[in-house]
Amino acid sequence: MRRIWLALWCCIMAGQLLAEDVQYTFRPGDSLWRVCENFARDPNFCWRELANHNGISSPRAIPPGAVLNIPADWLKQQPAPAKLMSLSGDVTLYRKSGETETDLSVGSVIDTGDALETGSVSSARVIFADQSELLIKPQSLVIFDRYSRFEDTGMVDTSLRLERGELRTYVRPRGTGNSRFIIVTPSAAAAVRGTRFDVEVDQEEVTHNIVHEGTVALSAQGKEQLVDAGFASSAAPGEAPTAPTKVLPPVSLASHVDDHTVDISWSALPDAKRYWLELFSSPDKRLLRSESIEGDQWQAQLSEGEYQVIVRAIDAGGIRGGEAIATVAIAEPVQPDTSPEALQEDQQKFWPSFGVFLLGAAIILSL
Repeated sequence: MRRIWLALWCCIMAGQLLAEDVQYTFRPGDSLWRVCENFARDPNFCWRELANHNGISSPRAIPPGAVLNIPADWLKQQPAPAKLMSLSGDVTLYRKSGETETDLSVGSVIDTGDALETGSVSSARVIFADQSELLIKPQSLVIFDRYSRFEDTGMVDTSLRLERGELRTYVRPRGTGNSRFIIVTPSAAAAVRGTRFDVEVDQEEVTHNIVHEGTVALSAQGKEQLVDAGFASSAAPGEAPTAPTKVLPPVSLASHVDDHTVDISWSALPDAKRYWLELFSSPDKRLLRSESIEGDQWQAQLSEGEYQVIVRAIDAGGIRGGEAIATVAIAEPVQPDTSPEALQEDQQKFWPSFGVFLLGAAIILSL
């Protein structure tokens, strides 16, 4: 049933998505004809229609810095595949062709129209052509609607559908402002240019948007809320987004490592109902563990390696606050060198030292 739904959804959305606009920032020396000639598949059609599409009455007097809206399906496009850069646990890729793949590895390509699903203790990190990253957290289903690069413009157009679960995005800032990154959920849409933020769809299909860097435009029911860093907004099905509210601040972390035991403690916040902890491996950024904690301490046995621990306070509304990050390293025990060469070297060091010891003892006894 899920496969049928995915296929129908992709077919329905394909026509709608192609009609959306991509923004282009006018540069010194630009003209409508030059923009159309450089970037459009049909420059003549583009030149005739672009001014009307943007409500421009004086096409020859467009100042540098002006933003043009260009329909995406007018532009010359280049393939911009996404790839898995890390994964943990059970991750399933549903190909738009109808195939299902579970034997995935780093470097596996995700095509437009594919869907990725993570299990209850699983995660996947995806990297796009513009080096933006997407962390798909446990129990999530994401459909990759569209990602393409427009020839010679630097513009990248990415649209994802989060059906359930949670995403963390690292959208690479673009100095020209010519890229678009949109996450659509059952109840809202989050659009950004250069930021770091979370989008979560809970069991009631309420969308929660928490921004860590930059600004996100959360839209639903024809209304839009601009959400700045340190704030969150939510949108229930059939309702407009809530006004942004400030999230809880980061806690103060302390870490201690004893052999293979890691002990993380933090300062309790008065308004926190509980805390959310995530454990990542370094440097591959795999999400290894995530859990809700009632107290102010966490302890675990870890194998050799480097790790990153992120702790966030959770308020009464279930919204996670600012991130506190601790980096810990578990060193591999030093094993004694028992090779014949090492033993011979130790003997060479021992006998001269032992001789000095005997000489000193003899001098002391003779006094």
